[in-house]
Amino acid sequence: MKARRITFREKRVRGRPQEYAYFYETGIPRSILSVRLRRDIASDIIGSLGFNTSISWSKSGKTLVLGEGGEALFRLLAILASLNHCSKMPTPTAILVRFFREMGEYAMLFWYSEITKRYEWEGVRGVCRVVRAFRTLYRI
Repeated sequence: MKARRITFREKRVRGRPQEYAYFYETGIPRSILSVRLRRDIASDIIGSLGFNTSISWSKSGKTLVLGEGGEALFRLLAILASLNHCSKMPTPTAILVRFFREMGEYAMLFWYSEITKRYEWEGVRGVCRVVRAFRTLYRI
C-alpha cells in the first residue's frame, strides 16, 4: 500500500513561477488537493510540529512521503497549505503552528474533510470559502 505523499511542482501563474503542492491520499491515483505552498515552508512546519512519524523526501527532493501514523500531519499540512494559498497576507507560520497544537483531532478532521470536499466540487474557489469561514470562526 502506498503512503500519503505531497508532490511539489512549479507552475506558471500570470507569467511568474509559483510552487504548488499536490496532495495524494493513499490508494487514490489523482490529487485530492492542489494549492500554492513552497517546499521550505512545508519543511519549517514539519520541523516545528515534531510529529512522531516517518517522513522521507524522494531522491529528487520534490516528493514528501509520510509513513505510518502520518494521517494527522497530512491533514494539518493540507489545512495550512489552504490557509496559505487563500490569504493575501499569510499568517505567520509560528502563530498557525501554535494554534494547531491546541486544536482537537475532531476539529482538524472536520476542516480537512470540508477543504477536500469543496476542492473536489468547486475547485480552489470553494477551498477559499472554507478558509474564510475558518479564519472568521477562529479569528486568525
